Amino acid sequence: MKLMQTVSRRKKNIDSIQENYLDTEIIATNGNRYDVNLHNRQRTPVYWEEASNEVRRSKWFYLPESENRFIPYDEKMNDILEVVQFISKFSLHIVVLLDFIRRNMSKTNMASKTFDE
Repeated sequence: MKLMQTVSRRKKNIDSIQENYLDTEIIATNGNRYDVNLHNRQRTPVYWEEASNEVRRSKWFYLPESENRFIPYDEKMNDILEVVQFISKFSLHIVVLLDFIRRNMSKTNMASKTFDE
């Protein structure tokens, strides 16, 4: 339950930042040669005719076999990977904590045996 609350809190923080930043609907990128519409996630050239392309907001990338550059995952997959990463970090902490408890319990059991004898 706490895990889902933390994930939803992170999502709310990201959404809040995004809403405040999206007040400026269009920003210039690539040396002012392209405009990016943040609402539509589209990048269009300013000085020449060319089809617009998709802009992705992502922290996760992959390298296809036929490409020599990393491609960002779409936003839905990015959200899934963020949750999986958070869960794996949380799980690792639990494993370390349980190992610590197990090692200390065995030491305290050994100590109590020596006092009992």
